[in-house]
Amino acid sequence: MDRGRSRTVAKLPSRAARPRQREDPMFIRRNPLPPIAVCWDQDGLMLAQLDPYAVRDQAGPVPPDNGQCAPRRLRALARRPLPNTRQDDVNTTEMAQAVRALVEQHVPGACRALLCLGPTELFVYTVRMPVMPAEELGQAVRWEARERLPYPLEEAELRHVPTTTVRVDGEIRQETIVLACHHDVLARSIRIAERAGLEPVAVDVQASAVLRCVPPAPCTDSVLDDGGEAAAQGSSAGIDRPPLNIVVHVGPSCSTVAAGAQGRLAFLKYVRVGAEDIDTAVARAVELSPADARRIRLSVMQQATPDLGNEVHRSILDAVNTRLEALAAEIQLCLQHLKVTYRGHPWPTLWLSGHEATHWTAHFLSLRLGVPVTLLDPFEAVAPPAGAAVDAVPVRGVWTAVCGLALHPLADPAPATSRAREPRSAPLLQETR
Repeated sequence: MDRGRSRTVAKLPSRAARPRQREDPMFIRRNPLPPIAVCWDQDGLMLAQLDPYAVRDQAGPVPPDNGQCAPRRLRALARRPLPNTRQDDVNTTEMAQAVRALVEQHVPGACRALLCLGPTELFVYTVRMPVMPAEELGQAVRWEARERLPYPLEEAELRHVPTTTVRVDGEIRQETIVLACHHDVLARSIRIAERAGLEPVAVDVQASAVLRCVPPAPCTDSVLDDGGEAAAQGSSAGIDRPPLNIVVHVGPSCSTVAAGAQGRLAFLKYVRVGAEDIDTAVARAVELSPADARRIRLSVMQQATPDLGNEVHRSILDAVNTRLEALAAEIQLCLQHLKVTYRGHPWPTLWLSGHEATHWTAHFLSLRLGVPVTLLDPFEAVAPPAGAAVDAVPVRGVWTAVCGLALHPLADPAPATSRAREPRSAPLLQETR
């Protein structure tokens, strides 16, 4: 080797200065995109996916000690109308084709999926059991479920969520939410995803997804369950209690009343009043088809001050109010239960989401219930992708469930130090790999 000859060696840029090529397949394999959230109901099919590389722009930084985090941003968000194909297994292929078409159009190359189950697919009830170890509680819940389920226990996928302790006839009881899904219903949802070319990684509960979109309250070291001390003493004085987040999510055929605190599911009940019931009542009042009645009534209900002097507007609102009265009565019962069970837990407002998250509905419920009612905007929790037609639907609350599902812990790649305390309110009915 000639030591006297000078050599020119190309200097490589430092590792930090090297540009990262996201198009590189090797980079994609090392850093897979989050699974897509896929939701469907009688009204349509929706999907969403988090963008792991972007955080929503803010006017200023979020203080690090308030328990909140900067809202995430979605990489994809889409929706398409869908006929009611959940009646039998004959239309499973049709559903799968619709899912595949929506995925290929908006998230090409996606392979993993998050699914969720709504009120029409779950059987939910609350039971108060004697305080016992977790292993014994699970066995007791299964034994008790044999008398409560509308189908054999052997045909059910069963989960239970302990919430808090209460005093019943002088004894401390463990209040527990029980969720059951028939094997055939769960298998059908998974089969639709698989036929669409997706790999389901988890099946969530819609109520848990909706609660993730509620603006987080400052985190404290207090917990929901104080071991029964407050219940035994009949007082919550001196105990720092976290605020309850209470959400009313109105779906097409059923409404969900859910409550949670610090990411823990605290209450869940389904009310058989939905958007379709309101559409039917308005259609009868104005002699229109349900579809036309919905379009007209939403334009009226979205107004901050509807024209009550207009005879058509007044007829529509009178018909709407008859169904909202029934909904308000059920919500009132839920609030009474929460006030007694979670004595000392503040809840500053009632959040309204779903197909009926309109100014008129919020105003009506606030007057009937005597509490503040606030519209829940899912895009305050996760920003939509640039150019997304989020207002293509008349009510933004329709997006809440799919946005919350996209924030599932399996999808959000943010480290625990940069986001709010991790929600534990999502009992996975099925998890696959």
